[in-house]
Amino acid sequence: MQTVLNRTLLVEATIKTVARNLAEGATLVHCAAGKDRTGVIIAIALLLAGVDEEAVVTDYHRTEDGIAGVFARLRSRKRIPAGTTLDAPILRTPREAIELVVGDVTGARGGAWGW
Repeated sequence: MQTVLNRTLLVEATIKTVARNLAEGATLVHCAAGKDRTGVIIAIALLLAGVDEEAVVTDYHRTEDGIAGVFARLRSRKRIPAGTTLDAPILRTPREAIELVVGDVTGARGGAWGW
């Protein structure tokens, strides 16, 4: 449970930083695959910037197109548990996952900024 709380706090702190920096310029967010925490952070940043919800969902789902390369790179660096295959659910970026995030954020009073 502590790990989930720490990750939630990390995402919250990152979103606050991105939101503060929107008016001042660019913010670089980087990870191995662009999904999970990073995908959520980027999705929320795009919503804060006024990007259309469907475009945010589509952008997140595009990670699926490059996951084979990410998998190969991580496997060569021994960052993938033994026995994990490319079709493992953890490597997927289902639309439904990010649609839940987008719905929660945009459904807040005041939209993404109110969230």
